[in-house]
Amino acid sequence: MPLNFANSGGSGLPFLRFSIEDNEWLMSTGEPGIMPPVDWKSPVLIDIENIQLGWLKLQGGRDFQPWPNNNQTPRPNEEYKNGFVVKFYSTQCFGDAPLRELSSDRAGLQEFVKKLYNEVEAAGKFESGEIPAVEILPAIKTRIGKGPTKIPQYKLVGYKARPDEMSGDAPMDSAPAPEAEADDSFENVTI
Repeated sequence: MPLNFANSGGSGLPFLRFSIEDNEWLMSTGEPGIMPPVDWKSPVLIDIENIQLGWLKLQGGRDFQPWPNNNQTPRPNEEYKNGFVVKFYSTQCFGDAPLRELSSDRAGLQEFVKKLYNEVEAAGKFESGEIPAVEILPAIKTRIGKGPTKIPQYKLVGYKARPDEMSGDAPMDSAPAPEAEADDSFENVTI
């Protein structure tokens, strides 16, 4: 069995990546170098209320240094950029690892999470125990600062109770929370 070392600053969760160059979402498989595209066949839960901001370094291995209470701290050095980590959940899109983590320092993804955060905050859903269920749509090309980027688009389709797996208290391979399966508050969609 090969040794699997976790990158410093990471949670060890399976992850998502958005490839701006290829305009596609990818997910980890546990096998190095194997990252199939995500099939967004159903909405996904995004725990935007608990997004963690911090300093992210990608050169020489991923290193995330969170800011306490999301308040910016001094930058460790020039290799670090403003970044974030946020959890996604879907038994339909992510298969045997329904809880995934997205981390990035890319401007397009920062715009994506800012827009979702502001929308959920304006709806008064923070601290309600419900998190947004969003349909992931194709990204749009734009220019931010000095360079081109793509901003993933989404449609907020409703809110669901936060699954136990997202609380950090449940084992990662446990079954989905019954209320998440039974709640048919929007178009009988399974997350």
